[in-house]
Amino acid sequence: MSAKLDAIVACLDVIRQTYPEDASLIVFDTEKVVTQIPGEHIKPEFDVGTPITEMENTVTAKAMRLGQTLCEERDAIMVTGVPYVATAVPIFEDGQVVGCVTALVSQGRLAALRDGASELSALVQEMSANADEIAQASARMAEFVQGMAAHAGTVSENIDKIHSVLDFVKSVATQSHMLGLNAAIEAARAGEAGRGFSVVAGEIRKMAEQSKQAVQDIQQQLEVVLEAVSRMDEAIRTMSGATQEHNANIEELNSEFAHVAATAEKLAKAAG
Repeated sequence: MSAKLDAIVACLDVIRQTYPEDASLIVFDTEKVVTQIPGEHIKPEFDVGTPITEMENTVTAKAMRLGQTLCEERDAIMVTGVPYVATAVPIFEDGQVVGCVTALVSQGRLAALRDGASELSALVQEMSANADEIAQASARMAEFVQGMAAHAGTVSENIDKIHSVLDFVKSVATQSHMLGLNAAIEAARAGEAGRGFSVVAGEIRKMAEQSKQAVQDIQQQLEVVLEAVSRMDEAIRTMSGATQEHNANIEELNSEFAHVAATAEKLAKAAG
C-alpha cells in the first residue's frame, strides 16, 4: 500500500471526528477495502477485504475509474436505515490513482428538515386557503352591513317624510277644529235654524280632536321606531368598523403566511 494511503489510514479516526453528522469512512486501495470506521447508524455495505471488482457500480469504483471526486445522494436502505450522501475522493500518488477515501454521511437531519419544510409549506397553504375563505366571508358580511346601513338610512328618511305628513294632518286638524268652533258660534247665532249645522260643527270638532290625538299617537310610535333605527344604525356602524378591522387583520395574516411560506421554500431549497 502507498505511503499516502498509510498516512490516511493512520489519521482516519481523527478525520472521522471532524464530521458533525453520523458518518462512516472507508479507505480503498486499487484492489480492495483496506479499512473502515463505521458510524453509529451509517454502516458500510462492504467488509474489509472486499474486492473492488464486487463494487463496480458504486461511487467509489466510479471515482477511481474516472480519477475525480464524485458525490451521490442515497435514500435510506436496509444497510444504513437512513438516507446518506456518499462522497468518494480518489487518492493520487506520482500521478496515478492508488486508492480512494469514501465518506458515507448521514442525511437524517437534512431529511427531517426537508420533511418539516414540506409539511410547513402544506400547512401554510391550507391556512392561507382558510384565511382566504374567511376574508371572502368577511367581505360578504361587509356588503351585508353596508346594505343594512342603506336600509336604515332609507327608513330614517321615510320616517322624516311621515313626520312631514303628520305635521300637515295636525295643521289640518287644528284648522278643522277652529272651523268647527266658528261654525258652532254661527249656528248658535242662527238659533233654531242653525241647530242641524251646530251638530255638524260638533262632529267636525270631534273629528279634529281625534285626528290630533291620532297624530300624537303616531308620532310617539314613530319616535320609538326612530330610536330603534338609530340604535340599529349605531350597531351597524360598530359592526362595520369591526369588519374593516377584521379585514385588515386578515390581510396582515395573509402577509405573514406569505412570509412563512417564503421561509419554508428557502428551507426546502437549502435542504435540497
